[in-house]
Amino acid sequence: MPIPTATNGIETPAVPYGPTVGWYRRYLGALRRGDPEAQAVAAANSATGMREKAFSRLIVADAQGASMLSLPVEGSARVIKTLPPGLWRLSAHGDWRRTHPATLSTLLGRLPFHDHLMPELLAIYAGKRESLAEFTAAIHRLVCDTLGLDALAGAELTPEAARTANEWRRRMADGETLLPLLFRHGPDLLFALL
Repeated sequence: MPIPTATNGIETPAVPYGPTVGWYRRYLGALRRGDPEAQAVAAANSATGMREKAFSRLIVADAQGASMLSLPVEGSARVIKTLPPGLWRLSAHGDWRRTHPATLSTLLGRLPFHDHLMPELLAIYAGKRESLAEFTAAIHRLVCDTLGLDALAGAELTPEAARTANEWRRRMADGETLLPLLFRHGPDLLFALL
């Protein structure tokens, strides 16, 4: 059965604003099984219990604790409770397109891949994407491109790569938000997802 799209009034699975390591492990696992992109997103959402407000939140932990950034959704709680995330429109309320990148830069600015990834992330925030699904898909594409997930979907792991992946998996908890880890580890983070 084909995945319906927002253009015909039915939900296209949306990528959450702050997917975790566990979300990306399940997403990559579905791609490696041969699932199409939309089904891989839906499988990761289902397996990690993504629902309602969780789609619009990004949690970034640092030495002082955790900061939560929330994307404002037009219609707020009513829309979040009644419409699927693929149909949510981002609100122009507040200054989130400026404050979220400033907060991320403050929290992640000293990490090794900040200078490489932040300009691309800033371009996403500056863009005119009006729906949550379009906005989060752009961040997801940045993650996938940085990690080379598309190329890995059908690849076989060498024994050495499998050993390295096992070491990384032991170090990364499923519940950790992936974006800060990407700023810390860059493309090597891929091994934590295998």
